[in-house]
Amino acid sequence: MYPMFDSDEDFFRAARDIVASGGGCVAQEEPFYVCDLRELAARHARWRDLMPRVEPFYAVKCNDDKLLLRTLAALGTGFDCASRGEIDLVTNLGVAPDRIIYANTLKIASHVRYAASVGVNIVTFDSKDELIKIKQNMPNAQVVLRIRCDATVAQLYFGKRFGCDPTTEAPALLKLAVALGLDVIGVSFHVGSDMQEPDAYARAIAHCRDIPAKDEASEPQTMYCINDGVWGSFNAPSTENPQPCSIWGPTCSPLDCIVPATSLPPLQVGSWLLFKDMGAYTLTNSTDFNGFKKARVKTFVDRCLW
Repeated sequence: MYPMFDSDEDFFRAARDIVASGGGCVAQEEPFYVCDLRELAARHARWRDLMPRVEPFYAVKCNDDKLLLRTLAALGTGFDCASRGEIDLVTNLGVAPDRIIYANTLKIASHVRYAASVGVNIVTFDSKDELIKIKQNMPNAQVVLRIRCDATVAQLYFGKRFGCDPTTEAPALLKLAVALGLDVIGVSFHVGSDMQEPDAYARAIAHCRDIPAKDEASEPQTMYCINDGVWGSFNAPSTENPQPCSIWGPTCSPLDCIVPATSLPPLQVGSWLLFKDMGAYTLTNSTDFNGFKKARVKTFVDRCLW
């Protein structure tokens, strides 16, 4: 049974009771959260009252507590998932696949195939390579273009990693999506975390509305995205010798930049990169953030030592 709170005083009393739950001279010593489901339901109701035509899709990366997710599912919320792990988490709670959007524009091909196999077919994209990957692994996908529109003031800016330019890149990507036979159902954006410019939403919506029908030349930019990152094994290594191209991890965090600038020969999707000296602190500090599992250790020994 979960405690029922009738007032803020009940809420604080429950917290005090948890602290004293050990009995006698033994008390709760580990840090803990107390989740007030009334506040969750109230915020959901406020959303429905103020924006009844806008269906919310909760970003699982924000807080993946199972009871919280189960409550949101019961309230009818959709879910924004960034990986197979997050899709698994939500579908295992009984959420229908049509209430899930796979909203990571840098998807692993096997994760795309898995999403298709469980009935999730709404995905985001912001590049030519991502569109081709979607077509190859989820040919009946409904796709959402992600454009770039950062607020002027924010704690985290996503534009340096996610989203295409709405003027110079978006038109060509939309044409390619249509040429590939993919069903384009909308446009998305992220104005930045903890942003301090409400007008950024109006500016982004205007960009969505005004995407032009003629292509304009843009400077090509190369970004290589791999299946491990700063939230995994790369939490300790330094990034020296900055040069032209960049290397990014798989999560949706704009901080997940492994090498901000370096020099590499042209790589194909599916290529492998080898990094040496990755032992100290990398494995112990790794997380499963965004549903991406920690890298596994595969140990070997040479015949002489064996």
